[in-house]
Amino acid sequence: MSTLDSIQQYQPFGEMGNVKPVLEKLHAALERTKKESPVLSQVKEVVQLLQALKLEQEYEEDPRQRALLQISKNQAETLISRVLDDLQDYVERINAMERHIKMLQFRGLSGRDIAERIADLDDLRRNAHNALIASLHAATRFLSTTFGEMSENRKEEWEDEQEELDQEVLHVQRVDFPGKVLVPSHVDLQDRKQITAWAVDLYNAMTEIV
Repeated sequence: MSTLDSIQQYQPFGEMGNVKPVLEKLHAALERTKKESPVLSQVKEVVQLLQALKLEQEYEEDPRQRALLQISKNQAETLISRVLDDLQDYVERINAMERHIKMLQFRGLSGRDIAERIADLDDLRRNAHNALIASLHAATRFLSTTFGEMSENRKEEWEDEQEELDQEVLHVQRVDFPGKVLVPSHVDLQDRKQITAWAVDLYNAMTEIV
């Protein structure tokens, strides 16, 4: 079963009531932020690029491709929103942990008691960090392979992979995402400390987290 069929029974694009554009909501929320920074500007740019996506010319009037494009854009919005949710949870756990450590020290608890409680808090922080890394990797991979520029050879390989998986191939005009899609080029996606620094910068730049 194809990607489109797995979501719902195919109907002409205009009748697909469950397939609604959602990138506008994400874009509006990002635009309401009052602060500005390079990391926030990059996320905004990615959302704007997704909003402007178009099908390849020969598929522009294909109702099935039009529906698949909207479904794919909605999935991208879901993945980006999940990254922002996980980012918020992670940074707030860092902040809460710092406050809690100060409180424990102020209460004059023994070193052993403090260490045990810090270990519990650190487990929660690490779990939140793992969730952020997983959602960031998932979003980066989906956006890059589904919409991002790639060589003709890689594009053919990707289309073959999709067909082997019985997945519908989206024929979209691919775009040049900035940096490593949601993060700047200098950030190593395998480096936990660098992801933390990026997360804190983006969190601090946003007055609203989607």
